Amino acid sequence: MTACAGFRMLARFSTLVVILALACTPCGALAQARRATPAPRPAAPPPAPVGVETSPIVTVDPYGPGGGGPTRRALTAAERTRVRQRADAFYKAVQASASFTSPMDVATLVTTDAVITPEGALNQSLIAYWSQPRDVRRRSDGSLAPKLGGAHRLLYFETNDPPNAESLFDRDQNSFVRRATGADVTDVWFPFPKVQGEIAGGVVYADYLIFTRDGGPALEPAPIGPLIEQEIARLREYTKGVDTTRALQELEASMTPEAKAARRARREEVWKKETKDPLAMARRLDAADRTDESDYERQKADKTPPPETSAAARDPRNWYWGTRLALTQLETALNALDAAGRGAPACARLDTSFPPHAQMRYAIVVEGQPARGCVPMAQVRKDLVEPGRPTSEVQLLTVWFRESRCGAKWNEPPPATRSDRGDLCDGALPLLREMDWASVRRAFSWPEPQPTQR
Repeated sequence: MTACAGFRMLARFSTLVVILALACTPCGALAQARRATPAPRPAAPPPAPVGVETSPIVTVDPYGPGGGGPTRRALTAAERTRVRQRADAFYKAVQASASFTSPMDVATLVTTDAVITPEGALNQSLIAYWSQPRDVRRRSDGSLAPKLGGAHRLLYFETNDPPNAESLFDRDQNSFVRRATGADVTDVWFPFPKVQGEIAGGVVYADYLIFTRDGGPALEPAPIGPLIEQEIARLREYTKGVDTTRALQELEASMTPEAKAARRARREEVWKKETKDPLAMARRLDAADRTDESDYERQKADKTPPPETSAAARDPRNWYWGTRLALTQLETALNALDAAGRGAPACARLDTSFPPHAQMRYAIVVEGQPARGCVPMAQVRKDLVEPGRPTSEVQLLTVWFRESRCGAKWNEPPPATRSDRGDLCDGALPLLREMDWASVRRAFSWPEPQPTQR
């Protein structure tokens, strides 16, 4: 028998053994063996692409835990639950806006996250999005989430976050704005911005819509005392920059006989390579000395203050005495105020007889009526978010238009044709007018707004 024939016989015998084994195996055992082998699971279908639609639910932590920014501490479980409940209630209030829930060519959604501020308050961000559908993804819970770097228009709703003073005052009055930086805080005083309108107890400014729990205004009159004090400090610092005492001392030192001789020797050492004739060298050095004398006289005249007994010492426009005269006026005004007077509301005016940097003057606003040409000054209320309050309380809600100044358009008629592709105001203003603000106040446990005189 050949080797090939032997292999064929062995193969037939093995096949027969397998057939016999299967014939002797009970049918139940075969079925059990088939059940023991799990069938491959079908692949999960990819999420449906995002189209022109609105998110069915609020989007929590759109960029993951910690995406809301630095926090004083992690939120507790109870705080996280409260944040979610408020977000759900807020989104229901947003869904009352037909323009937001029925977009024409964008995707709309609201995200939320929260942090604990350095003062210990719970700051919850609720951000409304108008986004290009290609820049939005659908999450496993059905909510829509924005993609980083996409084309989005955002409207910020913030709890327990005082408004940024830099975004409140009108730009054409920027020269009246004053700042004083302390150890922990920077005070900003600015002209009272124009109230563009009111809605549901909130006050509309050009770049903000502001609600407070107590229904009071978010801005208060700026006290005159701190304003004059910071102006005095600013002008004192300015006078240091124009103090010429040291410059005159250095100028005199440069013209002593020793300084002149050293300067002449240095020049001769440099020039001897190009001027070989001793007489020509002497003439050249003498000409340089005469130029030094002329420069000395000119600089001395420029840097020497006029005598205090001269007419220039009483000239508000004088480069040296003008600032000092303004400083004297401010110090006199401050010394005339008692403790109560320093807390009186202030208005600001410009005295144009002085140089531009020294024109600011302040006066007390009497019975709410500032003098003619005097601009009432304001500051953000310091008690809006008081340290130590429970994190369960919401004292303040701000809506920021992100420098779009949508509030200035509050009283304009709506456009004839609706569009989702305009600027932020095209979406923000209809949303704010159509929202269910009563539901928002209930979510924050706020009382109903009372009519106030603003």
